[in-house]
Amino acid sequence: MRKNLISVFALLMGTLFLFLGNGLHGLLLPMRGALEGYETTMLGLLGTSWATGFVLGCLLAPTVVKRIGHVRAFSGFASLIAIIALLTGMLVDPFWWIVLRAVTGFSIAGTSMIIESWLKIYVTHDQIEAMTMADRIVVMRDGLVEQQGAPLELYDTPANTFVAGFIGSPAMNMVPGTVRAGGAVEFEGGVRLPLPADARADEGQRVLFGIRPEHCAPSNEGLPADVVVVEPTGADTQLYCRFGGQDFTAVVRDRTDVAPGERVMLRPDLKRSHLFDASTGRRLAA
Repeated sequence: MRKNLISVFALLMGTLFLFLGNGLHGLLLPMRGALEGYETTMLGLLGTSWATGFVLGCLLAPTVVKRIGHVRAFSGFASLIAIIALLTGMLVDPFWWIVLRAVTGFSIAGTSMIIESWLKIYVTHDQIEAMTMADRIVVMRDGLVEQQGAPLELYDTPANTFVAGFIGSPAMNMVPGTVRAGGAVEFEGGVRLPLPADARADEGQRVLFGIRPEHCAPSNEGLPADVVVVEPTGADTQLYCRFGGQDFTAVVRDRTDVAPGERVMLRPDLKRSHLFDASTGRRLAA
């Protein structure tokens, strides 16, 4: 995290100095032109050409970025700004000054748009949108950060029940139980399952056993669940069941002949299951 912050800070500071230098260059260039004896109209065109290049950059730079990529485009725009500053110091022809100032405006627009896209923060309540669009996700509740990280990091290792319920669709099943001796969790009706592979808890502790619907599979052993609704979607089949007095969802990748009203045994993948403290909601990991 610290390395990322240092990289972002270095990028922003470098760009800031580049922009300040370009602004100072834009102020000094007309002064030099006046000393060279250029007409007032020609000096006014320096500012007009920069503005024209900036507008064109706002319109065309996204196409350039899309074709060659953000990093290459940023390097190219920043290099153009620096090179043009050197060229205007070597050339004294007002025509080339005007052309180069237009290119500078174009490059400034492109650079600004790229930085904005890199630093942009999207706020959404749609977890599918967050998972598919974001490089990093920050999950917040009541103004406080619950967890932050890469999308799949939050999906695989949610810090608490709030994050676990927010990330993933259908939502993670949370089955209340009690930790028993021998590394097992006992549910209502005396049904027991081993602890998840990376979970640790004290005997007698009240917990929530977290199981994602896609990590359950019909089997000869596991949790006895009563099927309420069967929804075939083609690619998979969603089973809406009842277990322990609460709703329980399973997603079966293959087609199944299970019908509503039947009882099925659902076996969780213990390597992908989670254990949470029932009182705090925090994930219990080794």
